[in-house]
Amino acid sequence: VDLPGYGYAKVPKKEREKWKDLIEAYIITNKFLKGVVQIIDSRIGPTDLDIEMLTWLSHLQKPTLIIATKTDKLPKNKIVLQLELSRNKLNSVGSFDIAPFSSVTRQGRKELWMAINYLINNNV
Repeated sequence: VDLPGYGYAKVPKKEREKWKDLIEAYIITNKFLKGVVQIIDSRIGPTDLDIEMLTWLSHLQKPTLIIATKTDKLPKNKIVLQLELSRNKLNSVGSFDIAPFSSVTRQGRKELWMAINYLINNNV
């Protein structure tokens, strides 16, 4: 399920609060949910809203994959640096592996599917 873009959507605050309630209810009550894929922009890194979501997911003990998208928009020598900066920013929440991904170059596509399949097949 692709949930609403809570961080970037240009909607009124009341509408965003409705989304928050919808997302929370879905994640808490869906007995078929095996995990969550949290998408961050590799150029920006985790925002305060991303950290808030990851803290909440961690509290709920929901397995979470973090995908850093748009790596094609970074010079190759900055991808590793940006991923490390993102990991450091998330240290307060927990230890996360962040997978680089680009829909343009298809970097990380195979690894993402493997990780999703692992979640589906190995998470009770």
